[in-house]
Amino acid sequence: MIDKAPADGAPDSDDSDADGVIDGAVILIEALAYAEKTIAGEDILAAVDVLPGNWEPTTRVFTRAGTWDAVTLMFTTDPAAYDTATGIWTAVADPIVPLNAVMTTTRRADDGPNNNPLPLFLAAAVGMPEVNINTSAIATIDVGNPIALTGCITALNDEDPPKEATFYINGTALVEAPGCDINVYSEAICALDAKGNPDLTVLDANLGGAINVGGIACETANVNIDPNPTDYYDEFTENPYGYLQPIDSCLGGVTEYCGLATTGGACTAETAVEQNFTLAVDEVFTLPDGEYCGGFRISGASGSKVIFDGTYVIRFGELDVASSVAMESTEALALSGGVGFYLMDGARVNLHGSPGGSAAIGLPAQMYGPLKDFVFFEDPYNDIEPFSHSLRGTPLGAIDGIMFFQESDVEFKGTADALFPLTAGDGCTILIADEIYFNGTTQFSADMGGCAARDIPDAALGEMALRLRN
Repeated sequence: MIDKAPADGAPDSDDSDADGVIDGAVILIEALAYAEKTIAGEDILAAVDVLPGNWEPTTRVFTRAGTWDAVTLMFTTDPAAYDTATGIWTAVADPIVPLNAVMTTTRRADDGPNNNPLPLFLAAAVGMPEVNINTSAIATIDVGNPIALTGCITALNDEDPPKEATFYINGTALVEAPGCDINVYSEAICALDAKGNPDLTVLDANLGGAINVGGIACETANVNIDPNPTDYYDEFTENPYGYLQPIDSCLGGVTEYCGLATTGGACTAETAVEQNFTLAVDEVFTLPDGEYCGGFRISGASGSKVIFDGTYVIRFGELDVASSVAMESTEALALSGGVGFYLMDGARVNLHGSPGGSAAIGLPAQMYGPLKDFVFFEDPYNDIEPFSHSLRGTPLGAIDGIMFFQESDVEFKGTADALFPLTAGDGCTILIADEIYFNGTTQFSADMGGCAARDIPDAALGEMALRLRN
């Protein structure tokens, strides 16, 4: 349910229940303001005629997420599909994902909320001084130029001058990406830098795959790379998910990633406070979802476990979990299960793991919600330099979803036992970061075999575009 409006009757501007549906303001206030600018003083658009929802381009069906109640001053969850031919609404099952469209009905009428019939001049002489008229329109926000996403491991850094070792693999690391590409954007000599005795492979007899490097791949010592990298690759596109808007841009548009507002008042660097949790032996602790202004740190004794379910916004601090604490998400394959971490205002991931793998990790992305398919989503303004996101003792086969660190480096080190029960080829594990480092005995397995079935967000060039659908 979208929350109740404040006492002044205006809808609020957050999504404090974190259900992925914006609490009125972003859609409603913008729509009412636009209507007023179009025809000032005529009240052509009422709040009850602004319906946020979903547009499905294949079937061309609009499904509303809720309706505005002028008495209670609340949006209520009331999902229903609209038949453009008959004008009839048919109830559908919740949830509505993604929230990417709005339907408005403007009216000049002598009944309902408007009370503004259109006056007629000549017709008044024959007893028709006014007339009721209305018209509906559906507008969507979506990607401008969809592209195929082939890379399940991508290092985006393309600085000028080119930077070396933006993809670095060392020690006895094992990195596999069967059936999909490894892409290294940098045009530097040694853009891909492999040392020691690592294995880096994408080749599969049935699925194929390639290693593409904008510059040159360098190999030192007993390195095994299969297939041989394609150097001077010049067909890279821009950041495949760069069009997705950060939270602070939601007032300018509607996307499935908006609506993750702050809880507990304004969050600033001055008000941020880190929350600390210490778990006892074999304790299982569920961390409430929501915003963590200052981040959180979880430590614990042997056998302890933290459960993450829902969407977590980390600001001005770290997502820090000790090596002795296992991480899971309940009902991983259920509609309500899964986890998504949104990183902003310098937020950093620091999963300590353990060299012996005593604490397992099983983190699947949500199938619904504002961070659908993303386990980690880094805001484009999230600056953590000179540090890196650190995932140690963490086999990424236990993370099912997209890890999107578009502005920062990410380092993987160590091994641990995978927990998430996926069959090879059925998962959807994608890593996109500015720079990527695999050190020590890392075991990383990317996988795009299950991505099509999950209907992950389109990769696209350019920015989100506004389109009128009818």
